[in-house]
Amino acid sequence: MITVLLLLLSIAVFGADLYLSPETLLPGPPYAAAPLIAAFLLAPNLVAVVAVGTFALHLLAFALHPADQSWVTALYVVATGLFGLIAWALAIRTSRAASLREEAQMQRARLEAVLRQMPAGVVIAEAPSDRVIMDNKALARDWGQRPPSPSPTGGNGWPGFHPEDGRPYRREEWPLSRSIATGEPVTNEEIEVVRGDGSRGTLSVSSAAIRDNQGRVVAGIMVGLDITERKRAAAELERLTSVAQRRAAELQAVFDTMVDGVFVCDAEGQLTIINPAGESMMKLVATLQGTEPQAGLAAFAGMRRPDGSLVGYENLPIVRALAGNVVLLDDAVCTPPGGPTVYLRTSAAPIRDQAGQIVGAVAVVRDVTELLELDRLKDQFLNLAAHELKTPLAIMKGYAQILLRQPGAVPDANRRMLEAINRGTDRISGVVNDLLDVAQLEQGQLKLEKENVDLAALVEQVVNEMSLIAPNHRLRVIRSEPVVIKGDRYRLRQVINHLVENAVRFSPKGGDIDLAVDVRGPEAVVSVEDHGVGIPKGKQPRLFQRFYRAHADTPHDYGGIGIGLYIAKEVVLRHGGRMWFESEEGKGSTFYFALPLAGEGISQVDA
Repeated sequence: MITVLLLLLSIAVFGADLYLSPETLLPGPPYAAAPLIAAFLLAPNLVAVVAVGTFALHLLAFALHPADQSWVTALYVVATGLFGLIAWALAIRTSRAASLREEAQMQRARLEAVLRQMPAGVVIAEAPSDRVIMDNKALARDWGQRPPSPSPTGGNGWPGFHPEDGRPYRREEWPLSRSIATGEPVTNEEIEVVRGDGSRGTLSVSSAAIRDNQGRVVAGIMVGLDITERKRAAAELERLTSVAQRRAAELQAVFDTMVDGVFVCDAEGQLTIINPAGESMMKLVATLQGTEPQAGLAAFAGMRRPDGSLVGYENLPIVRALAGNVVLLDDAVCTPPGGPTVYLRTSAAPIRDQAGQIVGAVAVVRDVTELLELDRLKDQFLNLAAHELKTPLAIMKGYAQILLRQPGAVPDANRRMLEAINRGTDRISGVVNDLLDVAQLEQGQLKLEKENVDLAALVEQVVNEMSLIAPNHRLRVIRSEPVVIKGDRYRLRQVINHLVENAVRFSPKGGDIDLAVDVRGPEAVVSVEDHGVGIPKGKQPRLFQRFYRAHADTPHDYGGIGIGLYIAKEVVLRHGGRMWFESEEGKGSTFYFALPLAGEGISQVDA
């Protein structure tokens, strides 16, 4: 478009001159000067085209005015050619410069786009002034401020500190300043910085010099990656690793010094971990059974149950644990011909991964040979002591009762003493009888004489008798349904007596003790409720153990030797029933036992 306009300008000048004074038509250069100058100023790259056009006009002028203008024509051709070449060279240079500027702008735009997307802070500063010429938002995010003036390298710029000693960075120590000054790169130098909000952080800084084509340093680039959280995570990981290593060492020490054998196996049942006690135990069992110690779990498969049945591999506690079962206190016996009997008690559980899949199992095995022997000796002692006490107690009670039955034979003061002796012998006789019952239960010698028993009437009888010796309590039967069960009258009476005695003993302030007899489906249920001191929650699981006293060494320790509830539960179990309780400390307890109704398929247990 510009070329056409310039040529039209030349034609317009030529036409005007031809119209006004055709006989005095000027030579071509005057017509060409104005378009060529305008072309040079407006569009240098079009000067050659305009020059050709104006030369054509000169030829036209020569044809119309054939005067002798050969020297003018020659001069015009030379001048126009030189002028065109110069203009063409300038046009090429200008075009290249414009192209380079456009390419530079495009490269800068690309660089800025890359910097905007980079997660690390980036700053570019010119050399040697350190003036910031480009940065990204991540830089301001990590430092909490925009690049300061005049420099990002310390001094009046961002404060930084050496992590080793907290010494502030001097201007010349910053990586960017060093790279600009020396031309050498700096890689991953950790610097502690103070952000705009006053908080401290740690940056991993790298820098490098930017050189021109002659190798001169013209700028420098610095990249700072905020590693504050990574440093904190690394420190926390180091701390946790140290704790884990310490705990692992502690657990290993415990593991190695345990007297119980610990066995760990994988999902295929292959033993992976055995502690020293377990290795000794495995060698002992293998030796007693005449097998190789390398037999592994198979060495335990040949052991027997206390009843004499073979354990077998599939019934080993650790194998059952691999199937998802939790096994507690499983007893096995190894009795070699002519050798000592070894009793092992095992608990096992599965090992699960985070998804709940079983990846192995662990078993803890304890040699309870000495413990069971001590238990046997203790039971034997209690049995002997109880038997030895029965005879002198019977003699004492007999003589006391004879004297009490003779009116006037004993002064009143002595009579009270005899009555105290009589009550004391009754109490001791009760303890002796309980000890004998414990011995019979442990030895499986407790016999039950079963008959039809009216349970409601038996409860009423016990309440009437106990009311005489508990004047501060009101014993009452709040519900009573006629119900007949098949059982040992004496032993069931003993169970109710134990429950009522406990209710009276642990209700020191008196109050109501309520008994009830209900029929629930195929069972008769007896309950004894008091409003006394209750049982601490942490002690409730062991309440039915032999010689366990929940209130021992507490302000509520009111005596007893801790076998009443044990005997009561065992008697109920041998009647095919069950016993349980509900208790809240400070509010009282309710004990229940349930027995099958007569004719309901009673499971009789006569041990």
